[in-house]
Amino acid sequence: MKTCHSTRKSGIECLKAIAIFMIVLSHVVQTLCTEFSTAQSSEYVIPLQTATRNLQYECLSVFRCLGTIGNMTFFVCSAWFLLENHGKKYKKAIELLVNVWFISVIWLIATIALQGGVSSKLVVKSLFPTLFGNNWYMTCYMIFLLAFPFLNRTISSMSRREHLRCVCITSVMWIGVNFFDSELLFASDLLLWITVYIIVAYIKFYVTSLQESTKKNIMILAFGIVGFVAIIVVTNYLGLIFFPLKNAVLRWNTNSNPFAIIIAISSFLICIKLNFKSTFISYISSHSLLIYLIHENILFREIFRPVIWNWIYNRFGYSYILLWTILFAILLFIGALVLATLYDCTIRRWLSKWINDFYQMSREFLLEKESHILGIK
Repeated sequence: MKTCHSTRKSGIECLKAIAIFMIVLSHVVQTLCTEFSTAQSSEYVIPLQTATRNLQYECLSVFRCLGTIGNMTFFVCSAWFLLENHGKKYKKAIELLVNVWFISVIWLIATIALQGGVSSKLVVKSLFPTLFGNNWYMTCYMIFLLAFPFLNRTISSMSRREHLRCVCITSVMWIGVNFFDSELLFASDLLLWITVYIIVAYIKFYVTSLQESTKKNIMILAFGIVGFVAIIVVTNYLGLIFFPLKNAVLRWNTNSNPFAIIIAISSFLICIKLNFKSTFISYISSHSLLIYLIHENILFREIFRPVIWNWIYNRFGYSYILLWTILFAILLFIGALVLATLYDCTIRRWLSKWINDFYQMSREFLLEKESHILGIK
């Protein structure tokens, strides 16, 4: 049986704070380059998927893909510590489910109050956010929380050679092939996460030299960043020359991007060794889930963010589009953090108490029933 003991370091909280900002920035750019049917106007849209000689647009294309790094960073942080956990996370899954629903309904009520109405389609999606996967990460993570104990048992039963073989096979199938063609092997984000989980487990249990070498991880991180940016820039350049690649600039904006995975793992291994204390950074990190749910709510995403971009376009134009994008992301980040704080101090605190009581009552009830059945037998 493999063993590996580590404690959560404050550097990881800094990494998570950076990751959530990258996700916010990516989503701000997503709105900038997406036509929503619910938007009043689409004049603000920039076709970032199209090859261009505009340097600002090229930078925005890179910003758009930062979300893949942020998403993978959060998962790698969770995976490292889930590998040490042999219990079930039913309570945490329930808490996520309930908070996702409450925030979605709050946004629905606020939108109806501000707009006077919402389409029936968005009402249904807002009332059943998990069922419709309004926030894919949260839905996938809830499913993963139910599956990880079985993965831990499987990983524990494998020898090092079997584990390495599993890493190689799953990496080729769900990262390599999926990176170029996501439909070829019926890929999904859950299968990708299982693959990354197996990779992280191998590093955690066997590759101690990599964990201990900050220099190696900095070099790997540099390689990942260069590769991540270069593949977007090169695709843009080739798109100016070859017509089939004209609209392929954002082709690599996928969670299976190997460079994003390399960046996430290497940056985690660097940050886990950092030893500093920052109450502010820890505060942001602890609210990252709520920041994600608030800023990426389906109603805010499809109704309000396009309105803001329309206002920016009509008022200031796009001569300084990079500046407006960064300012938009910063203000959205701060606004989501403020709302997350209010929600955390009020509704979430009440929900946590209610869920805890409900969970304890359910456990006692099931244990009582189990004891009764065993007593009869």
